[in-house]
Amino acid sequence: MMAIRHPGFSFQPTDEDLFFHYLLRRLNQEPLPDPDIVRDCDVYGGGDPWNIFDKDWDEKFYVFTVLKKKNKSRVDRTAGSGTWKGEQSHEIRDSRGKLVGYKKLFTFKPKAGSNAEADKAENGHWIMYEYSTHPHIETECVLCVISNKYARKVNKKECRKLRGRVQPEEENRPAKKARLLCYDHPNAVDEFSTALPPSAPTATQDQLAAFRVSTKTLFSI
Repeated sequence: MMAIRHPGFSFQPTDEDLFFHYLLRRLNQEPLPDPDIVRDCDVYGGGDPWNIFDKDWDEKFYVFTVLKKKNKSRVDRTAGSGTWKGEQSHEIRDSRGKLVGYKKLFTFKPKAGSNAEADKAENGHWIMYEYSTHPHIETECVLCVISNKYARKVNKKECRKLRGRVQPEEENRPAKKARLLCYDHPNAVDEFSTALPPSAPTATQDQLAAFRVSTKTLFSI
């Protein structure tokens, strides 16, 4: 699954944007601000996250998914070869201070001894923020923000390598140009002086002296 990226557009919503303008509108069957930004996805029944999402994408995926219930009070967090393990939980309150939902942090943990655990460097380190309502409803739809932290690190590292290769070449370009001028025209000043006739006026000889000084200075930079 690829994220939607509009040219020149950066989606950077707050918690309030995601909860009140996307999740609650979806639950109330109201039009979303942008129906292409947050899409439907089976996070828990679709397999491992790297098989659902592009593991090389260094930005976030915004999706709606339906929770799998073990019973009325517990949610089945297994998915593919592992489990989404809960790490933190924060309350979401409205403008009057009333508890209306939760923002929870999960990390995907492959099963111990599985091939997925052994290939963690290849598959990535996946985290998920889940936005849910309070009180919970029976067939609950939640909004999830999922990302691969390893993709971000790898892409940044590659960018630094690329800048390291390009910058010295850009910075040295003026120096290279000056050296080429000097190598291509080592006798430029002398050739200019021999081209003048012996009877050249005094003013021209003064101009030649000034030209010699300025040209030598240029080549010595």
